[in-house]
Amino acid sequence: MTKYIKFPGLTGALVALFSLATYAQQNTAPEDTATQQRTTYGDEEVFIPFATRTRAELNYAVSALRYDQLSKIPTSNMSGLLIGRLSGLWVNWTGNLPGGGNLTHMVRGRSSYAGGNTPMVLVDGVVRDFEDMDINEIESVSVLKDAGALNWYGLSSGNGAILVTTKHGKANTRQITVDAQGGFQVAANLIRPLNSYDFATLYNQALTNVGQAPAYNATALEAYKNHTNLYLYPDNNYQERFLNKSAPTQRYALSFSGGSQRIRYFTTLSYFNQQGLFKHTKNDNYDSNYGYKRFNFRINLDYDVSESLSVTLLSGLRSEIRNDVGDVASSVLNNISNLPPNAFPILNEDGSYGGTSIYQNNPLGQLQSTGYSRTTTNVLLASIMAKQKLHFITPVYLPISFSLTMDMATMEMV
Repeated sequence: MTKYIKFPGLTGALVALFSLATYAQQNTAPEDTATQQRTTYGDEEVFIPFATRTRAELNYAVSALRYDQLSKIPTSNMSGLLIGRLSGLWVNWTGNLPGGGNLTHMVRGRSSYAGGNTPMVLVDGVVRDFEDMDINEIESVSVLKDAGALNWYGLSSGNGAILVTTKHGKANTRQITVDAQGGFQVAANLIRPLNSYDFATLYNQALTNVGQAPAYNATALEAYKNHTNLYLYPDNNYQERFLNKSAPTQRYALSFSGGSQRIRYFTTLSYFNQQGLFKHTKNDNYDSNYGYKRFNFRINLDYDVSESLSVTLLSGLRSEIRNDVGDVASSVLNNISNLPPNAFPILNEDGSYGGTSIYQNNPLGQLQSTGYSRTTTNVLLASIMAKQKLHFITPVYLPISFSLTMDMATMEMV
C-alpha cells in the first residue's frame, strides 16, 4: 500500500524544453501513436556523471531506470530489483539468507579472465555500496557501458559503472509518502527427500550392484516401512520438520519532501524486517532463527545561497541487525539436505538429542543448543557539495564544483 498526501502550494513554473524531439512532436498527427512514443522516450531525462541529459541528446551507451519504474517489492538487496531491467547489466544472486547477498555484477559480459569484472558503483558521485539502501531513497539508476560514457572515470571504470542518484526535494511542492508492504519468502526447488524405507532399499541395491552384501536385512526394511520402532529404526523428513513453507517479509517507509525556490529538502525513514525459514529455533533463553532487520534514514538538503552559488548536503544513516544460528545457518542447511533419513532419531527416549559416531550434528541440537550470533552494523554516509557558476568570468555556462565526503561504520557482534 502506497499513499500520497499532497499539500496545496504555489504552482510550479512550467519549464519548456526545446529539442529536436519536441519539434517532431509538434509536427506529428495525434493518431501517429508510434511517433509520439518515440518522442516521449527521447525527452526522458537520464542521469549521467555530473549532469542530466535527455535520451535524444546522448550519443553513448547508457541504460537507466527512474524510481517509478523500479519494482515495488520488499527485498533486502537493491540489485534484486534490477535483474532483467537494464540492458547490458548482468546480476547473479546466489545468496538466499535474509539480508544476504552473494551478488555479482557484470556490464556487457566478462571483460577479463585474469582480473575482476565488478563494475564501479557510485552513489551520488561517490564510490559506495548501494545494496542496503531503501528503494524510497533512489531517484534513478544508470548503467554506463561504453568508453564514451566511462571516460570520466578512467581505468577504474574499465568494467563499466553503475550510477545511483538519490531523491531531492522540489520547489513549491510538498509531499508526504507512506509505504507499507508485506510478503512471503518461499523456499523453491527443494529436492524431495527419500523416506527411510526407500533409502535403505536403494542402498542395498547399490551394494548388490558392486558385489557387496546388503546393509539392511528384511527385519530392518519391514520396520522402516511400518514405523514399528522409530527409536531403533527412525524415519526423518528433515525438511518438513525444520523448514517452514514460507517466512514473512515487511517494509514500512515514511518520506517528506518539498521546499521553496531557495531551500529544498527530502527526508525518508524506513524499516525492513525479513525472517528466516527455520523451525524449532526457540528455547527458554533465545531464538536462534536467522533474521535481518534494517533501519534507513536519509536527509538531502539543497540551498541556493545566491543565483550563482548552491550548496547540497547528502546524508544517510543505516542500522542493521543480523541474527544467525550459533553453528551458522549454512551448516544447519547442509545437514538438513545431506543427512540420511535413518541416521538417528531426532530425540532419544530419554529426551536427549540423537546422534551417532558417524553423524554427530543433530539439526535440532544445532538450532536450540549451540547459541546464536547477532551482528549490529551502523553506517553513516555524508557528503557536502558546493557549485559555483563562473558567469563573472565567462558568459558561457561553466560551473565549478567542490565536494567533501565522510563515511563511518561500526560493527558489534554478540
